[in-house]
Amino acid sequence: MSSDLIRNLRSGYLWHASDHEAIRIVADAFSPELARLQLVPASIEQPVNGAKKNGDSGRQSPSRLLYGHDYDEVNRTLTSFLCLKWIISGDYDTFTSGQALKVRLSLPTFLHLKSLVLQRLNDVDDCFAFITAIIVNDLGKDPCLPGEVECVTSRSMKGQNHDLILYEAVQADIVPCIRRLPQAQRDALIVGLKMGTRLNIAQLAQAENVPGSLDIMLELREHKHVFELKFLEQLLDVAGAAGHIDSSCSKSMIEPVCQAFMTVHKVLTDILEGRSTLRQGYDEVLAQRAATIHAEGYRVVNVRDDSDRALLRLMTMGRTSTRQHAQWFEDAFDALSDNIRSELIKGLNVDGYQDGKAILPYYMPALLQAALKNTIDDSVAIKTKALASLMRFLVRILDGTCPNPGSLGSVVEHDLEFAKKTIAGPEFRADPSVLDDLELTKAGVQPISLHI
Repeated sequence: MSSDLIRNLRSGYLWHASDHEAIRIVADAFSPELARLQLVPASIEQPVNGAKKNGDSGRQSPSRLLYGHDYDEVNRTLTSFLCLKWIISGDYDTFTSGQALKVRLSLPTFLHLKSLVLQRLNDVDDCFAFITAIIVNDLGKDPCLPGEVECVTSRSMKGQNHDLILYEAVQADIVPCIRRLPQAQRDALIVGLKMGTRLNIAQLAQAENVPGSLDIMLELREHKHVFELKFLEQLLDVAGAAGHIDSSCSKSMIEPVCQAFMTVHKVLTDILEGRSTLRQGYDEVLAQRAATIHAEGYRVVNVRDDSDRALLRLMTMGRTSTRQHAQWFEDAFDALSDNIRSELIKGLNVDGYQDGKAILPYYMPALLQAALKNTIDDSVAIKTKALASLMRFLVRILDGTCPNPGSLGSVVEHDLEFAKKTIAGPEFRADPSVLDDLELTKAGVQPISLHI
């Protein structure tokens, strides 16, 4: 019951209870929402080296504890909550326990996260609303929810992304836990959900989206508190993202990832407070990536040069952080035909804001990781061919888009997850050019926003 959760928030007990007890308290307050998350199909992502999901920590996963069965989306969501608990209680050792030493979140960065959280969660109502936001964050993945929204609103949800489905469901009063929030917190949560339909902070951190995706910040200038809470919510979403594999720690919120989030926070704050344009803010993310790889011995990459900027976007989507990896991307980029490379440069330099249609290649970072993982034991030549193949694939997705200054801008999301099976398969490893013959699907194409 929500009253039990509120009582434990008021006393502070929730943050110092055992993890299992805290999970049960939260689960009791959100049983209908967690029932929806049980319906979400299991992730295709598997642990490395044949390990079992949540099988090596000696602990029960949250959903196994509650239901005797592993439900991936329940585990991810409740791991995000546990990450919040570990941050507030100062449990650095648990938060970082499964992270590799080289990239482990540093103690000063962890303490900075704790400070950010405590500054923004001022009272019990804020804490309750924030936990509610964590729990409902991925309800749009429930395969039944689009149909329910359609029944209430008579609007088709076919092809819509899960963030928009959730926002429409809340607007249609289909998510009952929202009703329990005080009016101020309810209003803030709904504004945050609207922000989430147009801007995914993790996508910005890896240059997956485009400058036009940031235009919602222009509308949030009177809602800075909402932005701060949404930023923390999305940070915790990433912190728990590997919870279906290992729920005993924050596998994903390592130091480089957290620093990327801190860069994004500064970028979005500068836009919010009028110190930066959308393009300037976006390019600061790219410039940070350029500085990172330059510090590792790679050449200077100029974000103001269209060719270098396109290459930087690819490197950032590919989570490149070493000189060696950066060189693989440059060699692949240079190996493209002049015509293909020109199309790639143009398509990757559209803002989607006052310069025509921009494509958001959703899931492209995961595809680049899948390609590198599939060729991990192969020669540099094979890795380069694999990356070049993905760049040609991306050109097909970009579909001839190019900057057209002064024209109406739009952002169109193209879901590329359909290509992962091919890229992770043995045929691709043997001959990466098989991707050239993969038929494109229009099922995942969705306009996100329209600008003037």
